[in-house]
Amino acid sequence: MTLVSGVSGGFQGTPSPAATASTPAKPQGTPATGRDYFLFTRALRPLQQGQVTTQVTMDVAGEGLHVTVRGDIVLTHKSSGEFVSEMTVQPPMGGKPRRYKVINNDTRTWVQDLSAKTYAIQKVGEDNEFLVRGLLVGLAKTALAKLKPEQLKLMDAPEPTPELLAALEAGTKDDEGTLKVRDETREGKTYRVYDLQPEKNKEGVISLFVGTASYPERLTMTLTQDKLKINFTEAIKSVLPAIPAGTSFRYTPTRGIKKVKKIDLGSF
Repeated sequence: MTLVSGVSGGFQGTPSPAATASTPAKPQGTPATGRDYFLFTRALRPLQQGQVTTQVTMDVAGEGLHVTVRGDIVLTHKSSGEFVSEMTVQPPMGGKPRRYKVINNDTRTWVQDLSAKTYAIQKVGEDNEFLVRGLLVGLAKTALAKLKPEQLKLMDAPEPTPELLAALEAGTKDDEGTLKVRDETREGKTYRVYDLQPEKNKEGVISLFVGTASYPERLTMTLTQDKLKINFTEAIKSVLPAIPAGTSFRYTPTRGIKKVKKIDLGSF
């Protein structure tokens, strides 16, 4: 996920003076046990398919630069890969919000700029993926794809089997890195926090906050790239397990909509 390339190449206008982000030190977590891996994976299951309403915020600060991108996303998606994403993006330099819609039927992707009444057939770049689907859904799909159908059924049990624990722990360590757990209280609410440390030579820790809901309610990530400090937050507003009736994963242009070669989701 190349977050910075979308920042450095897409933003237009004069940046505001740089600000130094003061991030409080995180409490030290403890290495995850087998049961922690079980609860972590089970919390991701509601994100496997359905409709997710989320807000993403990316704050980027460096020498002479401080910008914030904020997007509200309504994502309807199938576990097989098809999705429809409706986005409202607040430009970092102010101005009217931009509205986009991205439709993917697993073989073709249509991108609509609803504000400009244009559309294009194109792939979504890695630098814009966070605005289209956030990060949580992608993380959930990656984690759950490692499990066999019979193992997924075992996730409903009150306690995991030894064989399932071994598979969950091995899969996370092999691909994503190490997992630590801790508790954190925010605004009077206590969360179980899962800190996912990527494998060696990769910066940034991804933290998932699980509270009383059955799914992660928040994801945060802080990293430094090219002398820029990036703070990313994704907050889930609602999760519906069913796909709304009438949802189409194919786009048909209507009268008055102009086809263009490309729509840059990161150009403001």
